[in-house]
Amino acid sequence: MTQRSSTVQAEGLSRLINLGPASAGRLKAVGISNLDDHKSHDPVNLYATLKQRGYPASLNLVHAIRAVSMGIHWTAFAVEIKNVLKVSVRLTNLGLDQL
Repeated sequence: MTQRSSTVQAEGLSRLINLGPASAGRLKAVGISNLDDHKSHDPVNLYATLKQRGYPASLNLVHAIRAVSMGIHWTAFAVEIKNVLKVSVRLTNLGLDQL
């Protein structure tokens, strides 16, 4: 794949309501280049992959990734979904610290 087509695919992800160009580029770097790729991955696992490869990732990115797969804006999440993702990220961070 050429750099141009890689950029076009990353830009396609950034057109999704919750992802900006920087987040889309990071996802592309870990193999997520389109919506189908995106939907087939767990957001917390993607978070862990990004962190392990040295990319910045945050709870907000986890929210955005999950919301894209649900087809909603992340601010529309129920508090319970946000809490589950928050606990999952915290547990993941504990595991990453052990590596």
